[in-house]
Amino acid sequence: MRSALGLVVFGLALALSSGATAQAGELPRVTLVQEPCTERTYDRAAFAALLQIELQPLGVHVVQVDADAQRDAQLGLALMHVRCGAEPSQLGLELADLASRKQVVRTLRVNDVEPSARPRALALSVALLIQSSWAEIALSARAQAQPQPLPEPVRRQLIARLRTAVQPVMPPVPPPPRAAKARELPTSIALSGVLRAFPARNTGLLGGELSISHTLAPLRLGFGVEGLYGSLELSDQNGRIADIGMYWITAGAQVLWASATQPQLAIGPFVRAGYARAHGRSRREGVATIDMDGFVSAIGLCALLSARVGSAIEVWLGADLGYVPNGVVFLADLSRPAGMAEATLSTRAGASLAF
Repeated sequence: MRSALGLVVFGLALALSSGATAQAGELPRVTLVQEPCTERTYDRAAFAALLQIELQPLGVHVVQVDADAQRDAQLGLALMHVRCGAEPSQLGLELADLASRKQVVRTLRVNDVEPSARPRALALSVALLIQSSWAEIALSARAQAQPQPLPEPVRRQLIARLRTAVQPVMPPVPPPPRAAKARELPTSIALSGVLRAFPARNTGLLGGELSISHTLAPLRLGFGVEGLYGSLELSDQNGRIADIGMYWITAGAQVLWASATQPQLAIGPFVRAGYARAHGRSRREGVATIDMDGFVSAIGLCALLSARVGSAIEVWLGADLGYVPNGVVFLADLSRPAGMAEATLSTRAGASLAF
C-alpha cells in the first residue's frame, strides 16, 4: 500500500515538474514535506534549517510545505517526503527526483543517535541522497550532450563539490631530516680544575682556571686566567733538605673550531703568557736556597669535549699540549733539574654557565 502511494506521489510530482521549472528567473528549489507524526522523533524546524544550510552551496533553496498542500505547490527540482516509520525509531525517506525522473526510497533508524543530534544527522543523510541522485545526470556524457535537466549553476556547484569529495587527502610531507645541531650558547663563564705537567722538568702543578668564552659558529673564542701551585721536596739519606714551592699565573686565549653536534668537540690553538716563580725554604742548617722567577709563555694545541646538562649549563673535559719557550728552571739538587719550561701538557674539567 505504501509503495503504491509513493508511486502515485511520484507520478503527481512528475506531472507538476514542468510547472516547477518553467518560469525563467526562479531560484532552484527542493520541496520538503514532513509528516506531523515525525515531531516525536526529531525537531522538524531544526532539520529544515540544517538541510537548507547543506544545500545552500549548490544554490538550491528548501521550501517546506504541508502534506495536504503539496499538490498545489511548485515542486522545483525534487520533492523530499519524510514519513514516520513502522516503529518510533524509524523514518521513511521518499525522494521524487524531478531532474533525473527517478524515485528513491530509504528507511533510517535514528534510535542510536542522540535526540539533539538527530536533525543534523538527518540533514546530512537527505542532502547526500539528493546529491547522489543528481550526480549521475551531472556527470553523464549523454546528459551533457542533451539539454541539461539541472540548472547550470547547480550542476557546476555539484561537480565542484563532488571533485572536492573524491580528491585524495595527501598527508603533509615532512621536511627532510637534518643533522642535529647544537643551539649556540651565548657568552658563558666557566670554572675548571687544572692539572699541568712539565715532563722534561719532572714538575707538576695543580690549580684552577676562570675563563670566559663566546661562540661565533663554527668558532669558539675563549679567554682565561690560570693559577697553579706545585711543591717539590728535596731530601737525602739524612732527611729533608729543603722544600720548593712553585707558582704559575698566566692569562691565555684560544680559538677553537667547534662541531655542530652534541656532545660538542672543539679543537684549536692556544697561547698563554704570565709569571712563574720558584721559592725554596731550607730545612737543614747550612743549606741555602735560591728563588727563581720570571716571565713565562706557552703555545700549543688544545681540545675540548662538552655536553649540555641544562638550557644554559655545560660540563666539559679539556686537554692541551704545548711548548714553553720562556720558563723558570733550576736544579733541585746536583743531578735533578726542575722548573716550568719546555714541553707542557694539561688536563682540565669544569662547568660553564651561559648568560
